[in-house]
Amino acid sequence: MDEYQYEDWETEELVQHQSNQQNGQKQYNNYDQLMDDVLKYIKDQSEKLYIDKNGLIDNCLNVMVHFEWSDELLNKSGFFENSLVKLLLIGQGVINQYLITKKVGECESCLEKVQLYQIGCFHYFCIDCYQQYVINKLKNNTIPQVRCLKHKCKRTLPYQIIQLLNSEAKKYFKISLCKSFLKNNMKYVCCLGEECEVIHSTKVGNQIDCANCHTSICIICKQYAHQPLNCDLAKRWEIKNNNQEEKSKSLIRLEYQTCFSCKEAVEKSSGCNHMKCRCGAHFCYICGQNWTGHENFYNCKEKSVQIAKIQTKQYLSYLNIYESHQNKIQNQVNRNKQIVKRAQEINNQVHNIKININNIKQLAESIILQFQTLKFASLYEYYFIIDYPNKKMKIFKDHCQFYEIQNKKSLDHLDTLGQLMQYIKPDKEYNELIPDLCQICQFVDNFPTLYSYAQEVRKKFLLTFNYE
Repeated sequence: MDEYQYEDWETEELVQHQSNQQNGQKQYNNYDQLMDDVLKYIKDQSEKLYIDKNGLIDNCLNVMVHFEWSDELLNKSGFFENSLVKLLLIGQGVINQYLITKKVGECESCLEKVQLYQIGCFHYFCIDCYQQYVINKLKNNTIPQVRCLKHKCKRTLPYQIIQLLNSEAKKYFKISLCKSFLKNNMKYVCCLGEECEVIHSTKVGNQIDCANCHTSICIICKQYAHQPLNCDLAKRWEIKNNNQEEKSKSLIRLEYQTCFSCKEAVEKSSGCNHMKCRCGAHFCYICGQNWTGHENFYNCKEKSVQIAKIQTKQYLSYLNIYESHQNKIQNQVNRNKQIVKRAQEINNQVHNIKININNIKQLAESIILQFQTLKFASLYEYYFIIDYPNKKMKIFKDHCQFYEIQNKKSLDHLDTLGQLMQYIKPDKEYNELIPDLCQICQFVDNFPTLYSYAQEVRKKFLLTFNYE
């Protein structure tokens, strides 16, 4: 938990941090562009592994997928020092002696008499069967390996065969290969934005901001950005929060007590801690144990139980804050869509004066990012209290309060835009619309300045947590 440090960063440090965030970034607009670099990478690795001949990459591709694209795992396996490792990979069908031959004959799958291919295992199949098999296997699979169609044959289809297939089969292979490469390669991350296929490569920083859809992604865990929470805590919360059984138990522990005898949940409205269950058992409302041995009607000797109650109350309190922010995000997403849609309708209605839609989208997306930051900041506070119960949170609360003010400013601007656009009625004459339209356009033209300031404030806010 060394990540919990509070420091004020100077302007120079902030500028340097921003510079570091941008260095080393490379963007791919789709899988086709990434595929070129992936194939180049495999060819480069092939020269080191010495398992392919004549410029082919079939075995190298299999080996890289087998070792999850990790040089570290490859080296640890003893691949370069121990010849037995290669023999083991041959036995597993990872490394093959590909002797691709073709002939005209009866396909072992569809039984049609056509051109057939075999990949060194002497099992002959036609291209149509290979194509359908590849599509079925890779449609929802991130492991770009397909074995021979023959039952129990361990041979994997070489890239040479993939190149002979139709565009649909190639597409699924390409997507599967790229996803496998992205999943296990920390230098690349796929954008998580809705309908965005941009792929980023980065060497510096913990976060990437997609220039196409403005979605922020954590480079380390490849999930949506969760600053100021680090990846371990974000994962810890995800596991805890997704456990519906634990959430139910937490609610029961806080609002009810369970009878030790019949396991019935009992709620106390008032009075002391001495409870009598319908089953006849007497127990303590604080710890749930037999009342025998309890001397005080209002205090329980089991301190650990009282602490657990306090921790449960804290969890449910911060869960409520977290879910509140989540609801705000969803509501704001819907509100943003309405505002953008209305602006587009106005642009279609009036041709000479145009509202800058991109400015609206940019500010709208920054508001979502602000809500997300506040959502995870609340979790940061939750885990800080758990791990450092004796430390004061005043600095943290001051930063959050200031950031919430900035968030409200952005929200107010977007709401004002929504109100201004209400005056643009379809039945108004064009000359009547001009003053209102000019006011809207001028108002929206100031959004980039507000957006830039909001981004600066967010970065400054994150840096106070020393997230890096």
